[in-house]
Amino acid sequence: MEGRSLGAAGSRVIGLLALALVCALAGCGAPSSPTPTPPKPTLSPSALATNYRYLNPALYPDRDTPIGQASAQLQAVWTPYDVTVIPGRHLLDSMRSPPQVLNMTNGKLSDADAEALAWAEYRENAFLGWLESNVQPRLNDHLRVHGLFNGVIGNAVRAGQAVTDPACGLYAAQIAVIPVDQTVVAFEAGKGYSVTSQFALVDRYKAPCAVVTAAGPLFTAASDVVIIETGAIQHDDVLGDLFFAQSGRDCESGSAISACGSV
Repeated sequence: MEGRSLGAAGSRVIGLLALALVCALAGCGAPSSPTPTPPKPTLSPSALATNYRYLNPALYPDRDTPIGQASAQLQAVWTPYDVTVIPGRHLLDSMRSPPQVLNMTNGKLSDADAEALAWAEYRENAFLGWLESNVQPRLNDHLRVHGLFNGVIGNAVRAGQAVTDPACGLYAAQIAVIPVDQTVVAFEAGKGYSVTSQFALVDRYKAPCAVVTAAGPLFTAASDVVIIETGAIQHDDVLGDLFFAQSGRDCESGSAISACGSV
């Protein structure tokens, strides 16, 4: 019963811990470099034909391999991605399947295309989890805008700390797809992001959730986190089809907009 004696002070601590997860997931703070503009989505009703767990075995070693120990072919493939370790071909084996997506685009996207956005985001986040645990911070900019790596996790990885980000921190438990309107543009602009994407994902991450390093817990969230993330599916010949995130902001960091209630 010791936890019950925290009283109001304990509530403030828990609130701060939850906010820490929010910042880590959404990359609190304005982007530290110009935000590249990802292509607008060009989805089709057959978008789910993509196997989002597939990695071309010709482009990936059997296991995580220091780039200096890889074949000349793999070194040539991966050098442009700014890594010192090449991910193994089994990286996506444990990637979860997204939940049923709430399509709130009013017919602008088919249900299949809305689901494709969720699958592409899960694939992106699987790579993010790998780069965090393998201390490969420069891979981030090939997955999403640089500013989204300015939170607690990004700071730890850039400092050389391996971060274990569990499934509850990587994969949203509820996802809605919404059109980007002026309220979303203004909401993301509050963190310094410039939005040109047509659609956004509203993601709910379930608590409790703890992110840790070898030195101990990095932070713990005691309440759910809702994030609005804009972007588009982007094809990369090596990484595959990913949701390239253009911006991301949690619904606790400012005046919430109606989209925050989508999930």
